[in-house]
Amino acid sequence: MSGLNDGLKASGKGSNSQVGVPMYVDTRILYYRTDIAQQAGWDHAPKDWDELKKMAQDMKKVDGVKYGFFMFPSGNDSFQAMSPFAFSNGAHFVSKDNKS
Repeated sequence: MSGLNDGLKASGKGSNSQVGVPMYVDTRILYYRTDIAQQAGWDHAPKDWDELKKMAQDMKKVDGVKYGFFMFPSGNDSFQAMSPFAFSNGAHFVSKDNKS
């Protein structure tokens, strides 16, 4: 457990005892082509939803660019790729009381 950060360790604690460890940890970040972004007039990463949408629209105007933004359309990773966007926009996959 020496390789785990405090947040990961805390996720497996119960009653002040370590009862588990995360099986899988993944971090999602935005990757984008800075060269294409610069051609589209962007010198920084988008800071919010509105900027992300605007950047994607602007990048589509660059010659040879078909998609301004790409998310995995199918397969196991499509759910994981979409989840951070849904959660950061207020989505819940279960009820707040965790009963449904």
